[in-house]
Amino acid sequence: MLEALAKSFSFKKLPESEAEFAGEIPLEQLLPYRQRALAHIAEHLELPGFRPGKVPHDIALGKVGEVAVLEEALELFVKDFYPVLIAAHKVDAVGRPDIRITKLTPGTPAGLAVGICIYPEVKYPENWKTLHEKIPLEPYNGELPKSDPPPSAEDEQKAREYMARSARRAKIVDLLMEKTEVAVPRVFVEGEQDKILSQMRDDVKRFGLSFDEYLQKINKTEEAMRSELRESARRRAKLQITLNKIAEEEKIEPDKDAAEAEIKHALEHFKDANQTLLRIHIETALRNEKVLKLLEGE
Repeated sequence: MLEALAKSFSFKKLPESEAEFAGEIPLEQLLPYRQRALAHIAEHLELPGFRPGKVPHDIALGKVGEVAVLEEALELFVKDFYPVLIAAHKVDAVGRPDIRITKLTPGTPAGLAVGICIYPEVKYPENWKTLHEKIPLEPYNGELPKSDPPPSAEDEQKAREYMARSARRAKIVDLLMEKTEVAVPRVFVEGEQDKILSQMRDDVKRFGLSFDEYLQKINKTEEAMRSELRESARRRAKLQITLNKIAEEEKIEPDKDAAEAEIKHALEHFKDANQTLLRIHIETALRNEKVLKLLEGE
């Protein structure tokens, strides 16, 4: 029954890999959820003369009103309905949906709009494996990082070779991004902004400052900082989406033994780390490195 309702919803694609479903929920579909919603409201309502969790349903209804109960019912309904909606329309959604009630009048169907981000299509150049041929490896003659100066001529040479390879990789990636078309979803950009800000917080903490103190010193708000980071975050997200697509089509997977060794090493230093997120991070980094080496012609 939910599947038939899901198929009755309209589906409209929007710019930047966003889309929206819209439709109505018949009153009979909401009635079972209304009872659960009213019970939940009554259980958490605090009223003089009643013990916590013991407010009668009719008293609770009189206190909060029918519209508030229907809003709660819709929230419960959407938890069951959303996966069916996505499956019925065969959409690869990412992130949390944006749920909006467009009509809510007691005794009539409820109007619902569901905004989503769709995993984007990626159009990268067919000759991506040969892009490296346009970018030669050039000697690095600039200054080396002062944070860890090499103690010998051999170490300096190795450092210069590393910097040269890094510079070439960056140019190859720039060329790939220039020739790749991706409508990066907002949720991906926001995720990258969060990662960059998290790294900044860790860096600032090492200098004995809180992030708020740092923002005061540079006379910026966090929102202003997020805005400044948006373009670099969008580029990072675009690159990751592209690397994911190449890895998928080339069937590139991270080396299992290397991944397990990295995870074990990381847990020795960060014992409270979320192991699921840590595994995703490490496996993604290892898979990225394989794809990047292919880009470099290795």
